[in-house]
Amino acid sequence: MPSFPQIAHEGANRDRDIERRLRALESTWVRPETAASGYELLPKGAIKRQTLTASSSLYIVDTDTDMLLSNVPVTAGRIYGIHLHSFYELNSVNINARWYIYLKINGALYDIFKAIGPRISSGAVQDTLDSTVYWVPTVSAITDDLLVHADEAADGADLQFLGAATFRRTLTLIDYGVAP
Repeated sequence: MPSFPQIAHEGANRDRDIERRLRALESTWVRPETAASGYELLPKGAIKRQTLTASSSLYIVDTDTDMLLSNVPVTAGRIYGIHLHSFYELNSVNINARWYIYLKINGALYDIFKAIGPRISSGAVQDTLDSTVYWVPTVSAITDDLLVHADEAADGADLQFLGAATFRRTLTLIDYGVAP
């Protein structure tokens, strides 16, 4: 039979081992004082938005439109959606006329919102453009510019983005959180 000092020594060793394992386990827990950093991983929602109630100019050639978000704050590794919503009208004289509506980031074409064409040889066509382009920046910045560009791919239809108090044109930057 073990003596009392031996039992006490083994018990103390066991207690130290349990305490060491408990500390190791606790080190993996999120503590209240560090939990705030976890919120940085969550989606932040709409970051910046432009709302226009007036119609655009009538576009007859490739052009940068009046829909622009200047100096937007972005963080590398997060996924953003750039959402464009607008009514538009094409005044057509050519059934094959076509416009491409692009997103430009810092002056460079990035991705297409929509390809639009009237598919009629005379008259006007009105429709809705409601599209989102996704973007994961590789560099954090607070000076990125997001711009809508209209590219006339096939001549034959003038383009105008329509706006009024009851049907606004919007360009919105949305933060969806850390990119997968």
